[in-house]
Amino acid sequence: MQAQIEDEQRQRDEAREAAAQAERRANILASELDEIRVALEQAERARKAAENELHEAADRISELGAANSSLGAQKRKLESDIATMQADLDEAIAELKNSEERVKKASADAARLAEELRLEQEHSVNVEKLRKSLEQQVKDLQVRLDEAEANALKGGKRIIQKLEQ
Repeated sequence: MQAQIEDEQRQRDEAREAAAQAERRANILASELDEIRVALEQAERARKAAENELHEAADRISELGAANSSLGAQKRKLESDIATMQADLDEAIAELKNSEERVKKASADAARLAEELRLEQEHSVNVEKLRKSLEQQVKDLQVRLDEAEANALKGGKRIIQKLEQ
C-alpha cells in the first residue's frame, strides 16, 4: 500500500513536472505569437504561416488543458482514496483499542480467578490437615476408649472375683 502511494506520488510529481513544462511551452508559444504578430505587420505572407502556428499552439493548449483536467481528476481520486484509507485506519485503531480493553479486562479476571483458586487451594489444604488431625484424634480416643473398656472389664472382673470370694 505504501509502495502504491509512493508510486502515485511519483506519478503526480511527474505530472506536475509535465504541467510545468507545458506551461513553459505555453509561455514560449505566447512569445512566439507576439513575434508572429510583429511579422504579420511586416508581410502578408508571414500572416498565413503565423495562422498555421497559432492553430497548432491552440491544439497543444487544448491537449494540455485536457491533460491538466485528467491530472486534477486523478488528484481528487487519490485524495478520496487517502481519506478512505485514513477512515479504515481510524476504525482499525478503534478496534485495536477495544481489543486491548477486552484483553486487560480478561487479564484482570484471570488474575482474580487465579487468586481465588489459590485461596481455595490453601483452604482445601488447611481443611485436609484439620481432617487428618481430627482423624488422628479420633483414633487416639478410640485407642484410649478401647483401653478404658478393657481396663473397666478387667477391673469389673476383679471386683466380681473379689465379691465372689
